[in-house]
Amino acid sequence: MLALCPGATRTEFQEVAGVSDNVPEMSYMSAGEVVRQAIAAAKQGKRAHVPGIMNKASTGVARILPLSVAAGIAGAMFQPKGT
Repeated sequence: MLALCPGATRTEFQEVAGVSDNVPEMSYMSAGEVVRQAIAAAKQGKRAHVPGIMNKASTGVARILPLSVAAGIAGAMFQPKGT
């Protein structure tokens, strides 16, 4: 079993969910690349995988920030549209 933590992945999720898309473009990965990395991680027997350098960096930063700051940043990234 693999826990996959893909971060920003280029799909129609934001549009369907009705949230704004305030994530920097360079943070996005294609769905295909996320899948390729997930399969490779599963074959290696990993229990968890965070694909992409930007996602790995953001998880590292989030660990050292106070929870309230990390939650505020995450909330600002996906505000409901029109707010």
